[in-house]
Amino acid sequence: MVSGCILEVLGYIGRIMSYHDPFNENGFLMQIYNLTIAPAFLAAGNYLTLSRMVETFGPENSRIKPFSYPRIFIPCDILSLVLQALGGGMASAASHSNKSPETGDHIMVTGLAF
Repeated sequence: MVSGCILEVLGYIGRIMSYHDPFNENGFLMQIYNLTIAPAFLAAGNYLTLSRMVETFGPENSRIKPFSYPRIFIPCDILSLVLQALGGGMASAASHSNKSPETGDHIMVTGLAF
């Protein structure tokens, strides 16, 4: 959770930097990177909390075993981030070479939807 909060703060610092100088690439990259990754850390904390809650209130009240929550959902978050990064990289490379970034866009949206 602490890592996610630190990344969120850094991302918003990047947005402030972009506000003062909209053409500053460092501020843009800082905010796009940190604000994309930070929610995964926060969600991981939620999965761990959920597993503890299920353990506290009784595993019989859940369809999933308490310690299966982080084991299932954290790898899904990692896969989602990898798809977003892969799609973003492909879209960026395609647009820099004057090609259509559509394939990369679709992969990136798949990562967001997953």
